[in-house]
Amino acid sequence: MNGYLAAVLGDNVGYMIGRWGGQRVLHRLGVKEDHLRRTEHFFEHYGGGIVVVARFIVILRQLNGVVAGSMHMPWGRFLLFNVLGGVLWVTFWCGGVYYLGRHFEQIEQSFRGLMPYAVVTGLIALFGLLWYLKSGRKT
Repeated sequence: MNGYLAAVLGDNVGYMIGRWGGQRVLHRLGVKEDHLRRTEHFFEHYGGGIVVVARFIVILRQLNGVVAGSMHMPWGRFLLFNVLGGVLWVTFWCGGVYYLGRHFEQIEQSFRGLMPYAVVTGLIALFGLLWYLKSGRKT
């Protein structure tokens, strides 16, 4: 429960920063005016989906709330999609770790069978890289 709460509250703090700081905050972060206009147009059409999907993309996850707030997305709508995205994100990561923990031995055995192929592939890649570096140098 704490993971869900932290995910939702964190993005709500970002939303408030964007709402109060407006597009000034995004300009300070280096977002150009033309990019901001395109983002605003895109956000008007797909804002809810962006809030959900951005949760799974590094950098967008951190800026998601700030952008939503600065684009004046209604807070109720943001909250709905923020909760949905937070629930999906936390469930995905916690469920994945739980599944891996329960089936670790099976997964390890599957990878153990692939180990000789991985070593051969790694050695071929290493020799290929060394050959490329040696032949590509100009003297």
